[in-house]
Amino acid sequence: MRPTSWLVLILACASCQPDLEGTWSGTDDSGKPLTLIFGPDRQLEVNGPDGPLSESLQGQTRLEFETLEEVDPRQLYMVFVLGDSLRRRMPLGIYKIENGRLVICPAKGSQPTFGFVPFGEPTFEWPTEFAGDCFALERG
Repeated sequence: MRPTSWLVLILACASCQPDLEGTWSGTDDSGKPLTLIFGPDRQLEVNGPDGPLSESLQGQTRLEFETLEEVDPRQLYMVFVLGDSLRRRMPLGIYKIENGRLVICPAKGSQPTFGFVPFGEPTFEWPTEFAGDCFALERG
């Protein structure tokens, strides 16, 4: 391998984000306990103060996660999957792994209403930097 090939490989690995897979625990931006378990094949388990989110899902619904790494900062989504075809992506926020901690700044959602009746699709505002309502979870 030529020296320039090694340099490209080293630079590519230096910019790699450590893997999300595993268990991350701590408190969310409101101070409530939170555990996120990123499993193989994009499986996601969310445990909050009321127990696992999966217990409140009905039927064949399961949770997955997706990341959008082509943007800076990187975005994290929770995906509700019903059966083999129906998928509903919900933005969680921007994320980074820094000093062994998973830092997440949540996306802010809003629902259009007519009077007090919600209608249409919710919209989300993505944070652009790691400030404000961010929180960090520890691996393990």
